[in-house]
Amino acid sequence: MGIAVGDLIHTLAAVVGLSAILMTSTLAFGVVKYLGSAYLVYLGIRALLEKSKKLKNLLLRK
Repeated sequence: MGIAVGDLIHTLAAVVGLSAILMTSTLAFGVVKYLGSAYLVYLGIRALLEKSKKLKNLLLRK
């Protein structure tokens, strides 16, 4: 339980620090926003390609 509490405190400290930086810097907020968006697009494309690959393998087995 001690490790879990330590992880929680560390995570909260990181969130507070990141929030403080993002509140003071418009540029940092924009960078984080666009990087997050790009990462979500990447994950979506990867999921679609993986699903397509699995479907192709399933159809070839029959």
